[in-house]
Amino acid sequence: MTDASTAPDIHERRKADHIRINLEEDVAFKALTNGLEQYFFMHCALPELDLATVDTSVRVLGKQLRTPLLISSMTGGTARAQAINRELAAGAQAAGMAMGLGSMRAAIEDRTLEATYQVRDVAPDILLLANLGAVQLNYGYGLDQCRRAVDMIAADALILHFNALQEAVQPEGDGNFAGLLGKVEAICRALPVPVVAKEVGWGFSADDARRLAAAGVAAIDVAGAGGTSVFGTPLEITFQPCGTVAVTAKVAVSAGCSLTGNQVDAPLGWEATSTPSVSSSQPTGPHSEGVGPGLP
Repeated sequence: MTDASTAPDIHERRKADHIRINLEEDVAFKALTNGLEQYFFMHCALPELDLATVDTSVRVLGKQLRTPLLISSMTGGTARAQAINRELAAGAQAAGMAMGLGSMRAAIEDRTLEATYQVRDVAPDILLLANLGAVQLNYGYGLDQCRRAVDMIAADALILHFNALQEAVQPEGDGNFAGLLGKVEAICRALPVPVVAKEVGWGFSADDARRLAAAGVAAIDVAGAGGTSVFGTPLEITFQPCGTVAVTAKVAVSAGCSLTGNQVDAPLGWEATSTPSVSSSQPTGPHSEGVGPGLP
């Protein structure tokens, strides 16, 4: 774990690096696709409906969306991230979409960074999700920090993101995930807004999803393999003082498998979405039958 005196600088520098890497480097997930190419909608040539009457609105986590899409958590913590978040939020407001902010740990530990996450003035009506790393519940975070994240941006829900692989390969990563589920359950019980569990690019297995649902999470963003990965493949990780080690990144669940597998055992009222980059809820209705391989 990082020394507390240097943590804010490291968080801000890491946030800046994430933006730079995604803009300037090849971040395509090469080892796996998102799996969604194996599924398709059955075409209906005789829909017997008037397109003008189709209503795409949906109620999610207590908020009405005109467009059933979520702009998933990306960034925050730097001046450049502030501009990105505000542009995304304005777009979400115009389209009636939901939006998640990037991890807000940087602002919890350095209040001068709070403005880089604050977008309510340009998006007063959207479903807005705050975001903290679940593993931080093992490093001194608790209900107070979760409340602060929600209050900081006037959020409607809190994302707890799960990034065990990401933490494991970062030299300064926080790798203690032991006993975490009970702490997540305690937050779900005590926090006055819904809690969403989110992966960051490697997906949730069906077993993971069942345990999280039982713990009280209101929705799961599976964020499976596919789309982009800041690590790329092969994965180059710098360890101190051992130099650079190449790792093949195939430890992942595709978005398609994660999404379909998690829907099978979903409790009533429970939601699963997939956000390799921008996510949508699965369409329903007589003309939205998905066709593809059998469920895992």
